[in-house]
Amino acid sequence: RVTPLWCSLEQSPKAMLTVFSGAAATPPSKLVVSVQTQNGFFSTGDDIGALNPHDYRPNEFVTNDFIFEGLVAWDGKNPTGLDNIAGNEDDYVSPSLAKDWKTAYNETGKCRYVITFDLLEGVTFHDGTPWNAAAAVANFNQIMGGVGVLGFPKALAGMHDWLGFTQYLDAWEAVDEMTFSLTFTSYYEAALRELSTIRPFRMSSVAALPSLEHRGISHVAERNGLRNGGTWPNKGAKQA
Repeated sequence: RVTPLWCSLEQSPKAMLTVFSGAAATPPSKLVVSVQTQNGFFSTGDDIGALNPHDYRPNEFVTNDFIFEGLVAWDGKNPTGLDNIAGNEDDYVSPSLAKDWKTAYNETGKCRYVITFDLLEGVTFHDGTPWNAAAAVANFNQIMGGVGVLGFPKALAGMHDWLGFTQYLDAWEAVDEMTFSLTFTSYYEAALRELSTIRPFRMSSVAALPSLEHRGISHVAERNGLRNGGTWPNKGAKQA
């Protein structure tokens, strides 16, 4: 798994993201990751937010990058990508919560583009729930605002329309326990690179997600208070 852009390679596996919060009159909260890596001051109300990886402000993407991982990661040291061939769709993309993947275009004669991921085994979220294909489905249900069935409405596709990815994505499913697939309406060359962005494609514990069946949508839920459910060694701690 690639070290986040904002983390030093010297980061300890036991490093913890600690947020100190106090009364309104006190100085801004201090973000401490580990010695000799990254220190900074953040306002828990405006900059850190609820640590929701699917939402935008007030959830600060710099902070979320310490805590949540995606299927893939941007890797500036890997210009040839997973296939080790320059000029392909996975240039500068490395494995993260997916250990590898394969792509297919027009195999059914319907011009669809499919990316199938083999997920990393043995990973748990901070709350102890397992990382698997069902968790990936639940996250994409929340990100896109709908179930991953071909042709079904995706209510939040427009919210993420700065990405072509969300405009082409039409379906997602758990192929088996540790295999997950994304289906696009047509070939989209930038899909893997856009999937490496911090927002909105980082994965959260299913236990931390609202119920889509009860019209709960991640991007408007739990805007107050810290929310943990990532997979990086760092996690949030709220102290008085």
